[in-house]
Amino acid sequence: RRVNEVMIPRTEVVWLEKGMAVADMYAIFSEHPHSRFPVFQDRPDNVIGIVGIKDVLRGLAEKQLDEGSQIELAMRPALFVPETKFVGVLFFEMQRSGHQMAIVVDEYGGTEGLVTLETLLEELVGYVGDELHRHDEEVISLDERTVEIDGGMSISDANEDLELGLPEGEYETVAGFVLSHLGRIPEQGEQFVYNGLHVTVTEVRAHKVERLTVTRLQ
Repeated sequence: RRVNEVMIPRTEVVWLEKGMAVADMYAIFSEHPHSRFPVFQDRPDNVIGIVGIKDVLRGLAEKQLDEGSQIELAMRPALFVPETKFVGVLFFEMQRSGHQMAIVVDEYGGTEGLVTLETLLEELVGYVGDELHRHDEEVISLDERTVEIDGGMSISDANEDLELGLPEGEYETVAGFVLSHLGRIPEQGEQFVYNGLHVTVTEVRAHKVERLTVTRLQ
């Protein structure tokens, strides 16, 4: 899944505005007890950072902040990510960089929403948990560019759901396309390239293509 499918949409984000006092942030926190808040200047499309409650409390304890201090004194840089990035890819990037929250932007740089490391982890853990029961599912996403497909998946579904651009012909399934393209029954492990796709036949049983992986080369 992509980030825009799991993010908190912009209209549901609880924002802080540059220049706001710590005391005002407390009032917002009492109604919305989040651990972090994005901070914008002038408008939500101009996010300038992230404020964490722990950083504010630490600043107060160390006398670096008081209730009249502006929140940006406790602000950290924001991480901006495209809405089309895959959940698994972003999770590992955020884990490596130490970011707990990311601002999701569209192709024009506008703010679409936000996503947290916790949300990504829940999504991935749910996916891994479900994987135990997915052996017969038509599609399993392996990474950002690769999917595993059931040979019995229809050509129309493959093209509509996965945008593979496979040609239609005198066959109805992805397995039928493979047989037509090769002109024979493939062996397990056999690979070929078609229209920017690297196809690997991963399982053949009783002369039937059961499973295959498809990787986008571009």
